[in-house]
Amino acid sequence: MSRTWPSDWEDRRRGVGCRLCLQRRPDRTASGRRFFEGRYTDGYLRNRGPLPGYSLVVWRGRHVADPAEMTDDEARNYFSEVVEVGRLLNAVFQPAQLNYLTFGNSVPHVHTYLLPRYVDDPSPGLPLDPFTEVPVAPEIFAEQLALLQSQHS
Repeated sequence: MSRTWPSDWEDRRRGVGCRLCLQRRPDRTASGRRFFEGRYTDGYLRNRGPLPGYSLVVWRGRHVADPAEMTDDEARNYFSEVVEVGRLLNAVFQPAQLNYLTFGNSVPHVHTYLLPRYVDDPSPGLPLDPFTEVPVAPEIFAEQLALLQSQHS
């Protein structure tokens, strides 16, 4: 069987050149703006995605590729703040359901996407492709961001 993962995968898992570590804690990224600055994480509202409110929570502690590599305290703190971000999204967007997607297949640094699901979404009761890139109009994005920031203050 031939290798299908990148040849530098093991280095990436160790944090070599990790773009999430290198970016520190920016207020904005190419795909979103920070609305949550926790002690251990940052929450970013994405400016494109499958549905309104699509957000990303990034672990800002030491480089960790998988939640199972966290200490008990790190895991508790990380997921506590992920839930806090979920509460903010529920308050502002009032979805029917909030999906939590913790990946690491392309960027091996702990991060979780939060995907609000709505009663009128295109795939009720089924998975929805979280990598669908529907842009959010700038004025709508600004309104959503302001609401989230006001809830978190």
